[in-house]
Amino acid sequence: MSIPEEIKISLLCLFCNAPLEGENGKEFSSGDMIKCLQCNELNDYDSIIELVCDRKLKTPRFSWV
Repeated sequence: MSIPEEIKISLLCLFCNAPLEGENGKEFSSGDMIKCLQCNELNDYDSIIELVCDRKLKTPRFSWV
């Protein structure tokens, strides 16, 4: 089994659980703050990724897309 170069996942707002969307082609990285278009709160990229990893590792049906 090979590991894909790029993995796409949906990121959700830590405050309202709405999908976070950026400009087309925009890439986020450690230290970035992502503004939720639904509630206007700023989400810390590192906190979102940590939460996603924690949830996915505990979900037995998780698979790389």
